[in-house]
Amino acid sequence: HLPEEVKQWYQRRVRGTCASCTEDNCNALPALTDYSCSPYTLDGETWAAGDTAVTCKKETGTHGFCKTPKTTAVAADVNKYTGQAVCMKCPEDDANCFSDSSARAIMTGVILPVVAFLYALF
Repeated sequence: HLPEEVKQWYQRRVRGTCASCTEDNCNALPALTDYSCSPYTLDGETWAAGDTAVTCKKETGTHGFCKTPKTTAVAADVNKYTGQAVCMKCPEDDANCFSDSSARAIMTGVILPVVAFLYALF
């Protein structure tokens, strides 16, 4: 699965509907940056984040999104939260899914543990 901006770029190129512009390379593939999302599994009725993060792609300078299942998500939804499918925003009409920003993931995954460590020192 590819990030939405890559899909859109590819569709414009394949369909011959590239944007018209006056600058060079306006239809070039945007620069991409890696970010990580945790895949989820369903154990009974409980969703659990996996230990091995999935590497996702986002356009450089933007926030990537990770899908997170709400407690109302059902077993039929499991493919939405595994592999590369976890690497994008939830559809707006999906009441069982929460879109988590990669910027928030950095805050909870890196900064908060550092703050907790510093707090423990003093």
